[in-house]
Amino acid sequence: MTDIKATPETLMRQASMTAHDYLIAAVENIDKIFGKGYAKEHPELTGAFIQAASLDFVGASIAKNIGEAIEGLADAVRSRSD
Repeated sequence: MTDIKATPETLMRQASMTAHDYLIAAVENIDKIFGKGYAKEHPELTGAFIQAASLDFVGASIAKNIGEAIEGLADAVRSRSD
């Protein structure tokens, strides 16, 4: 299982850096598809992009942690049956 050792302060700083990276990616990708300046003119699309990226990361992180927990439980059950 994932063992997070970062302090709340570190996690908070990392969260804002992640949001910054998502914002840059949103503007670059939206402007690449719809033309320069489109992201600035459509902040709702930029926000939706950031939200989608965040939800994708959260979903993948949760799935990974659940998978690791299931593997740990399966290992424990196997070792008890030996």
